[in-house]
Amino acid sequence: MDYQALEERLNYFLRLRTYPVGVKLVRSEKGFPERVRRPSDLGMKLATCQGVSLARRNLWVVGFTADDIACIPSAILYGFLRVERAEDVKEAMKAMGYRETDEGYEELVSHLTPLITGENYGVYFAPLRRMKEDPDVLLVYCNSAQAMRLIHAANYKWGVVAGSFLGLAESCRAVVETLRGRKPGVFIPGAGDRAFAQTADDEIIFAIPYGMLEGVIDGLEKAGAKVGVRYPFPMIPQQPLPPPAWTILEGRVSKP
Repeated sequence: MDYQALEERLNYFLRLRTYPVGVKLVRSEKGFPERVRRPSDLGMKLATCQGVSLARRNLWVVGFTADDIACIPSAILYGFLRVERAEDVKEAMKAMGYRETDEGYEELVSHLTPLITGENYGVYFAPLRRMKEDPDVLLVYCNSAQAMRLIHAANYKWGVVAGSFLGLAESCRAVVETLRGRKPGVFIPGAGDRAFAQTADDEIIFAIPYGMLEGVIDGLEKAGAKVGVRYPFPMIPQQPLPPPAWTILEGRVSKP
């Protein structure tokens, strides 16, 4: 597959600010590509959202196992670490003060369901153009107008795009929930994305199962094409309402 050509087609319709990121889960050390950068090789641990950011901004290929991840909730969500009781996750969420009631924390934890623990050894993030094999999920960081076009594209092919928004662990959920549901989704980057990965205020994550990417690109080309909808959104010419100063001048000018 010519991943660079796919990326260029996607960018033709969206004019993205950063590179779309392929996410690939691996079953063993051998699953990592040859030139992967591991946080542990750099003498540190990072959050996985930082790995995404390094891929989309720096064109790095960044790989993680449990030993590379600084963010424990992320390692749990990816299934690299085991948590024996949901109560333990609930207790950690309580320490952050995100919900008002005990029932609220129960509901919050219900949306943080991990992948099967131990099924995967690690994960790596790479710009789509640098993938050597098909990713599992593609993450597109975009503004709201670009997200609108991606929603149009997904609607064109498969119907309404649904979302559930927590405002935390969102870049991890973008991968985990897209793998689980096997459908495109919209995610609002969370606090960690902004504090650690420098995600911009106007950025939204649109996650696509890789097998649907060509359908999304086809939808970007066709959805709304009959009325000229595209990105950047076209300006519709409208005669301006003149301010009083223009009216004053109108009676005092003449053609040469």
